[in-house]
Amino acid sequence: FILFDIILKLASEIQMMIAVEQQKAQFEAQLVHTFTDVCWDKCMDKLSSKLDSRTDTSKDLCNDYHLV
Repeated sequence: FILFDIILKLASEIQMMIAVEQQKAQFEAQLVHTFTDVCWDKCMDKLSSKLDSRTDTSKDLCNDYHLV
């Protein structure tokens, strides 16, 4: 019965670790989504067929942030 208790305890700890990692992943996904929205709003403030240099630079900085 001792081995069974150890297995149950380990299974419980693994479930807790998985839940924590899932919460971290969800938080990071929300953070990326929010950052993308902010970047888009700041960089793409006007729609046109061509990007001006300010918009192009801003877009590049947002892309660089996501690649880091």
